[in-house]
Amino acid sequence: MNTGVRIGSLGLMLALSTTAFSDDFFGAVETESETSNFSTSPYSFNGWVQQKVGYGFGQPDALFNREKENLTRLELSAESKLDWQINDQAKLVLAGRLTYDGLPDLGDDWSGYEFSEAEQDHRGGQFQWRDSYLDYNWGETWLRAGMQTLALGESETLAVTDVLSTRDMTWIGQADLEDIRRPVPVVTFNTPVLGGQLSALALWQAGTDETAPAGAEFDPWIAFRAMEADVSVEDAEQSLETALQWQATLGSADVSLIAADLNTNQLTVGELALVIDQGAPVMTDSGLPLVSSVTLEQDRYQMVGAALSQALGSWLIKGETAFKQGLVQQPQGDLIADPWPEKDLLQAMAGAEFSGLGNWLLTAEVNATQILDHNDQVLAPELALGWGARARWTGMNDRLSWQSSLIALPSDSLSTEETLIRHSLGWTLNDDWKLDVTAVSYQADDEGQSLYVYRNNDSVNASIRYSF
Repeated sequence: MNTGVRIGSLGLMLALSTTAFSDDFFGAVETESETSNFSTSPYSFNGWVQQKVGYGFGQPDALFNREKENLTRLELSAESKLDWQINDQAKLVLAGRLTYDGLPDLGDDWSGYEFSEAEQDHRGGQFQWRDSYLDYNWGETWLRAGMQTLALGESETLAVTDVLSTRDMTWIGQADLEDIRRPVPVVTFNTPVLGGQLSALALWQAGTDETAPAGAEFDPWIAFRAMEADVSVEDAEQSLETALQWQATLGSADVSLIAADLNTNQLTVGELALVIDQGAPVMTDSGLPLVSSVTLEQDRYQMVGAALSQALGSWLIKGETAFKQGLVQQPQGDLIADPWPEKDLLQAMAGAEFSGLGNWLLTAEVNATQILDHNDQVLAPELALGWGARARWTGMNDRLSWQSSLIALPSDSLSTEETLIRHSLGWTLNDDWKLDVTAVSYQADDEGQSLYVYRNNDSVNASIRYSF
């Protein structure tokens, strides 16, 4: 039960296992291939087509549809982008992606397992808007309105301030960099202030992280579905989210300050009803109360934060911190407590990058989450510590790359009891073709750990992409 409830807050941490730093704290992550040919035309068009195949090792828990080693994905996707420089002040960008996973259509003889109706709908042909917006500038001041991917902060292991864009969490820890953050509808106004850049953002109906459908091997609410509980989602009480951020370069240091009033991107339990028999809750074989229905919702919270990065020769020193007010916490034992306790959080990260070893880039960081005014009603520890390390090698004029990363999830000590390990190999054959292979492993030993239910979901994904 705890696994299903807690995974919503876990997802953002796991997604960060493939992130890279953004030069612009509020910069839009480029998710499309770029053409380098010079052209005087006000229009440019590019895109790519990709085939991805996934294979899952081990035998996932019987709760999931896939219960043995087998194919996990047969995903064909195509993305295109149109840029139109309307005039010297205005620019229009339109981009979209079509995705189709043909694995369910192969039938049980090929896929080896059945797919739920929700999975079939999710894997069927889907269209997603990518970064699509209208830009208008007045010298150094500009306004951007539309679907934008917002990358914030410095941390690779914990979402300290990088909380504006929603995430794609359908395959935890397996997403490519360009697919982690999802574009959200936002209006951004940016202007020079006090030697830096001030950005004001207004998000409207940004939604929540996309999670795996019912029965899929990363379904975050699988524990409730195993009880045949009715799982529903409530709309956010407030559709408008706002943020204000100032960033500046001071010597060789980049500094950022942010304040925001937001909805959580991860769903939490709002209401939970138990199966009652003769005035007492019906218990499962594992000693947990049987749930008849659960309503998921977004919480509202406020945040102030800061980020700093300082270049020192071959070193990049970085840090980030945030105070978050009013985040709902899972109660200790009593899942039907109403309301669940709200607590303030203080989060911080410190890390370093080293690029002075040939073609290698080495990164390490530690993070901490402190629950203020902690008491016995809260399940999470008062102080949770996590860490991560990453090594990246490039060769052949950056056409060949290897990256290995490890994230140890926050716990009451700096340990490796619950980790996500990822290895990836990329080979750019030429300007048009690229091959990628990624292997992901999930390590957990205790049933109370969030990754435990996914401990047998190790997988490898291979893709080939043609860009035009």
